[in-house]
Amino acid sequence: MRSRTSKFPVLNVYTRAPSSLRGVIPEIDIWRVANLMLKRYGDRARQESARHADELWAAGDATGEVIWLRIGDVIAQLANTTPPGPLH
Repeated sequence: MRSRTSKFPVLNVYTRAPSSLRGVIPEIDIWRVANLMLKRYGDRARQESARHADELWAAGDATGEVIWLRIGDVIAQLANTTPPGPLH
């Protein structure tokens, strides 16, 4: 696409929709935070992540809230010690 005033092509920048969280925080960092939360809070780690999410929601930070909810989900996965299949 060319601009009327320029001889050079115009670059159209693609941006993701605001609801997409990809690129906000790498997935590996979410797992790192979840691991640290488990080490620090033990059995209360998921409750603490929910508390952080609630505080961010109250402050109007929807992205931060969703990130902390994701961290809570990862905490639950890390804390789950039940084998995924039948025992041999």
